Amino acid sequence: MRLFVALDVNDEVKKKAGSCIESLKGIKGVSLVNPSLFHLTLSFLGTPRAGSEEVYERVVSSLRDVKQDAFSSSTGIIGAFPSWSRARVVWWGINNSPEMRTLKDRVDKALISVNSYFPALKKNESFSPHITLARIKIMEREEHKEVVERLKNTFKSLEGARIRILFDSFALYNSIPLVREGRSTVEYIELERFLMRRKKQQI
Repeated sequence: MRLFVALDVNDEVKKKAGSCIESLKGIKGVSLVNPSLFHLTLSFLGTPRAGSEEVYERVVSSLRDVKQDAFSSSTGIIGAFPSWSRARVVWWGINNSPEMRTLKDRVDKALISVNSYFPALKKNESFSPHITLARIKIMEREEHKEVVERLKNTFKSLEGARIRILFDSFALYNSIPLVREGRSTVEYIELERFLMRRKKQQI
């Protein structure tokens, strides 16, 4: 069990980024994310130390205490972790609105009671809301530079989209590693969904 808490993005975001991803298929050393797996991670818990069933129930119970109004945000810039010159992950940013930060803080506080069970759960980590678009494997400097330039030039077209996203729920997922046709991939299983309060004009 590798747990994480995340927000889902809408079909417009998936379709827009998907067209870029389709045009980049086949680049050696690049793992492109299937748009169906797009999400915005609020907290990565990872694998619990022991007593998985009991811990799972505690996680769910804690997250049910998170109260938040639904809110909207929009897509933003394209970036890379840790930087473009050393890029290993290319991402599409989501505006870090006050509502987004509030939800993140509330989720973090709710999970304090289970911190000791999850070695991967980081405290006071910086939060940059984003969708992961691609991962780059270790390669020679010049090859890396060429690959990054192509990814950057292609994905930069997404910055002008400014797609609005309504966030009215978040979910607890289990990340399951798989091997399909000789290639490593992953499947996200939704375990629990937590609804946010919606105002009349949002319905």
